[in-house]
Amino acid sequence: MDLLSTIHPLEIKRKINELIREVNRLTPVAGSGISIARYPSGTVVSATGSGSGSGASPGSDEYDGPFTVELIQEEEKQLIRCRDGQNENSACAGYIRVGTLLRSVEVRSWEVKSGTVYAEVLYEENESGEGSYTIDIYFEESLPEDSDPKRWVLRIAEVSCDENGICTISQIWENGDIEVSGRWVR
Repeated sequence: MDLLSTIHPLEIKRKINELIREVNRLTPVAGSGISIARYPSGTVVSATGSGSGSGASPGSDEYDGPFTVELIQEEEKQLIRCRDGQNENSACAGYIRVGTLLRSVEVRSWEVKSGTVYAEVLYEENESGEGSYTIDIYFEESLPEDSDPKRWVLRIAEVSCDENGICTISQIWENGDIEVSGRWVR
């Protein structure tokens, strides 16, 4: 009891305020090109612009972030590749968040043709009522026409190839990692 009686209440208040200031100093703050999303499962910090050194500058026509679609030359053939434009060596093209589920999507490469690169999230329930998500990116001649209310599709890029084999990529998604919301999201 002697120790408790020797602690002054104002000293306790001062120490608590010091702790609060320290925690606030360490808390990440969103700024230009940086977004912070806090979820029960963790915090996601995303960069959507570029600092000095690499990436696209604001107002530039070139996107260089998660889910960047590009034309590459591999050995003797051309491929369409979806990757993280900020990290050339990453095996992850980007992240897709569905509710509290965060899933990384692997870098994908496809044969060159005209078509659409898109992300798809499909929610399916089994007989017992338990649900699961199928999350991936695809490259097809057109978007799926299925009107399933538990299917979510996002166009990432359009690829147009002319009769001479010259291809143009129009990057549509330029907002970093992808977040899906909806009534069926758990």
